Amino acid sequence: MIVMDQEDQSLDSIFEEAQRKLISKGFRIRDEFGEGRLKVYECEFGGRNVRLILVVNGLDEISTNKHTIEDHLLKAAQTFGIKIDFNFENSKDAWRRLKNYHEEVFRNLKERNVRDLFPQQFKGCEYLKM
Repeated sequence: MIVMDQEDQSLDSIFEEAQRKLISKGFRIRDEFGEGRLKVYECEFGGRNVRLILVVNGLDEISTNKHTIEDHLLKAAQTFGIKIDFNFENSKDAWRRLKNYHEEVFRNLKERNVRDLFPQQFKGCEYLKM
């Protein structure tokens, strides 16, 4: 499983680039499927079956010019009752401004079921188990 930030690329261009790179490295893609920010590539490489799971960090509901893992952390902070000014261009900068709350957010993430805060990451992990 590969997890990456979307940054300012389109999801289509990320998935197209991943497919091109797999093919250029000698992978034969037999099937691909997914939803939203998750793509699963069923491949063959060197006579072996390989499943590559690509998870792209970011949440559409966070209005930012670069989608990153910090989108998820900001949503978590808000869910845990931390007031957030959502008037920002970049979620990395917004998360940095909440530096005093990082420990609280991470503690809460550890102690709670956060599947809804990291949907594509959890879904990708489910594909790992298959």
